[in-house]
Amino acid sequence: MGSRSESSSVQTINWHKGGQTILQYDNNETESSVIFPKYKERVTYIAENNSLLIHQLNLQDEGEYKITITLQVGIQNVTFINLTVLVPVTEPRITVQTQDPPHPKLTMNCTVDNGSNPKFSWMKDNKTLLNDRQFQLSTDHSTLGVINLTSSVCGTYICSVQNPGNKVQVQQLITNKHFQECSQPFRPQQRQVVVVIVAVLCVIGSIAVFLAIKKCKEQRRELHLREHLSGEEDLFEGTRGIRRPSPEAAEFLEDEIQNEDSQTNMSSSVEGTQRCLYTYLQFIPSSRNQEDQDPSYYHTIGPQL
Repeated sequence: MGSRSESSSVQTINWHKGGQTILQYDNNETESSVIFPKYKERVTYIAENNSLLIHQLNLQDEGEYKITITLQVGIQNVTFINLTVLVPVTEPRITVQTQDPPHPKLTMNCTVDNGSNPKFSWMKDNKTLLNDRQFQLSTDHSTLGVINLTSSVCGTYICSVQNPGNKVQVQQLITNKHFQECSQPFRPQQRQVVVVIVAVLCVIGSIAVFLAIKKCKEQRRELHLREHLSGEEDLFEGTRGIRRPSPEAAEFLEDEIQNEDSQTNMSSSVEGTQRCLYTYLQFIPSSRNQEDQDPSYYHTIGPQL
């Protein structure tokens, strides 16, 4: 703290607080200053700018200081300086009280043990709470009252306390320990999220099952085809150098021909091309006996126009 005045023109300076003298300064040849015992260990006077430096500041030092300056010409000036001591706020704590029906109400009190001019505020779900139909704040906002208790009231509340020195906060979780509405497994917003997640998982599961069944069918079809083709010698029974397909081979080939006919019919109806049918021949001569067989035994598979 200081009072502006040209030190060369100052004769004496007196500092007072609450009727008590703190310091007396006389601008004589020795430029001596007298600090009273109560402040001697904590006060330093700076003559160059007429300032008073207080060490180890505490709440008792807060208040109004009176400075009386007497100039060498005999004129006396009086100045007042108001000192505000800012004590950092301590960690807050929340107490919860509930009021039973017919007028249910939830009340939360936020308090601090120390701190200069603390300012309180409340938040829930990253939103600052103000007075409305559901939330009621006290004059200094240290107390939060909640009415119309529903499941939306449940959750985490944050009480913030601050002053120019610092800012601290504390959280309070409201659960079914405080009122029954919080015992519901899901709030409406959470229920919607769960429904969407379940629906997505069902769709993904259905697609996975469909693809698995399709792949299984393709593998079975490929396996049957390989069994019929790789066992050609076993599927055909030789008779006098002429091979006759076994019943299993005949049935397989007939199925293949029917599938080919169906695809040919569909292609003909769409593109207007000529339909080509193939005839399965019951008797096919063995390749090793072709030279010995009569040509009348020979048959071919060809289109029927």
